[in-house]
Amino acid sequence: MKARSRSCDASAALFCAHSPDKPARFGVLLGLAVIIIIGASALLTAKKEPTYKNKTLSKWFYGQKNDFFAESKMLAADDAINALGTNALPFLFANLSAQGDSALYFRIYRLTPGLFRTLLPYPISGDDIHWMALTHMRSFSSMPSNAVVKLSRLVPGLSNPALRTFGLQIVQARASEVAAAPCIMLCQDLLADPSSGVQLVAAIMLAQLDHTQTKGFPILIAAFTNQQQLDSALSSTRYRLQQPPGGWTNTSAAMPPVVALRQATQRAILMALEQLQPNLDDQQKALIRGYDSASAGKRGP
Repeated sequence: MKARSRSCDASAALFCAHSPDKPARFGVLLGLAVIIIIGASALLTAKKEPTYKNKTLSKWFYGQKNDFFAESKMLAADDAINALGTNALPFLFANLSAQGDSALYFRIYRLTPGLFRTLLPYPISGDDIHWMALTHMRSFSSMPSNAVVKLSRLVPGLSNPALRTFGLQIVQARASEVAAAPCIMLCQDLLADPSSGVQLVAAIMLAQLDHTQTKGFPILIAAFTNQQQLDSALSSTRYRLQQPPGGWTNTSAAMPPVVALRQATQRAILMALEQLQPNLDDQQKALIRGYDSASAGKRGP
């Protein structure tokens, strides 16, 4: 038999052994394999979900995936979640531990040619899913006390420090509706968080909730007396949407703190120190006086 012609028929053109565009061909094959795997996984793991207006909660939450961050989709999901009430909470809690798409899938999606890319689900990181779940919890009309307690236990396990900060803020807002105890316990746990930014937010909040809790004093005084340390802490608490998995660890992509945010945080630290002062020991009070004197000397007469 004669060697095959270099011109393959139309149906096999994309996969022709003589095609010069091998990366594109590889991307197509990889994309098709991913489509098959995702489809099979969806069938195997499908679970009964609450529905609203004949759509599952997943459809409201994720939309078409490529519109995951669209404001209109998020508002519609808020309406569905609030209509479902506490029946929506198990779904939201489950999505706080969702894995999201891997860094490999993000690369596969980018390598897949446009025609086949439209057949692939839009890649969404686990962090963005967690952010979305927390965002909907924030706008939830009412959260029972047991759900607030559950959220407070899940927050320390979130991998992104900005999301731990966000979760803490939601627990604080929700705890004020029921009881402060879950938030106080969460703040105490987060004083030992790996992120200095999370530690700082927890220390400020703890002082506001309970003036007798002075364990956060070293964190407060360090951030108040060192602007560089404060800026570093604040940069880790600002969430960046649509980063690939682990993208928040890229220090070169860290966002510089907004001046207004820095000033507001400094005021919050000062207020926290004032609230704690009656319960501080003499050494701690002397540190505050020493800094106040140094600051007055810098300002001059």
